[in-house]
Amino acid sequence: MKKRFKAKKKIRLFTLFMFIIIMIITIVSFKIVIKIDPIFLLKQDYHFFTLDFNRNDYLLKNGFKIIEDVIDGNDIPVFDEVKTTSPIIRKKIYIYNTHQSEKYADFDVLNAALNLKNILADFNIEAIVEETNITEEVKKNNYTYSQSYRVTKSLMTNYLNKDISLFIDLHRDSSAKNITTTTVDGVNFAKMMFVVGGKHESYMENYRVSDAINKILKNNNNQISRGLLLRKSSSYNQELDPNVVLIELGGPENTKEEVLNTLHVLAKSIYEYLEE
Repeated sequence: MKKRFKAKKKIRLFTLFMFIIIMIITIVSFKIVIKIDPIFLLKQDYHFFTLDFNRNDYLLKNGFKIIEDVIDGNDIPVFDEVKTTSPIIRKKIYIYNTHQSEKYADFDVLNAALNLKNILADFNIEAIVEETNITEEVKKNNYTYSQSYRVTKSLMTNYLNKDISLFIDLHRDSSAKNITTTTVDGVNFAKMMFVVGGKHESYMENYRVSDAINKILKNNNNQISRGLLLRKSSSYNQELDPNVVLIELGGPENTKEEVLNTLHVLAKSIYEYLEE
């Protein structure tokens, strides 16, 4: 009786052992099939197999597409890898004019901002131009001209922490044309200057950003930059983000053409800065 029990126990253990071995082999085989290179599968002839395996379905599921081809008068599916393109990461810039009423000879700073937006689009940079009537908001709140920054501060906060790479406060300087204009190879450009507000603790971060763009600008055209100006009397809302820059572009006597010539150089410089 004991011998029979031991024999049955051995059979059960052997059966369990074989079951485990079969399961291991099955799992390993499945993993190998999954990892097979689709190109290898493409080249195989399956008429020896009794396994129901659809090569076309497998290749389609693994990133291949069918190109109809004709060989010996017969249409056959030829597989090729699907070409995928990486999504383009669009940089975003917020452009605004704290002193929106500033005008050029035949142009104004808001239109300059809108033109900069269009030029940046050629570099695949998305720009948002603030078109709120800031001048009207200043009047409505009984603010002085210098208090316009209160309005733009409120508008800017809507774009903080929204993947904005750069905030540009675009102004027009009040200097005479001989100071705000330069000629390069017979082409007139409105000169520009970066202004950094030193009335906040982290102003050096803003300074570094302005300085980096200015260096690239000078490399592209070494005559249109008037450099950097640090003013300790104001912060110009630059305390809100280290990527806030203030640009004084041209003067009241500069023409639209001169301003646009400079905006093209500025847009190229911004693109190069963002790509660094």
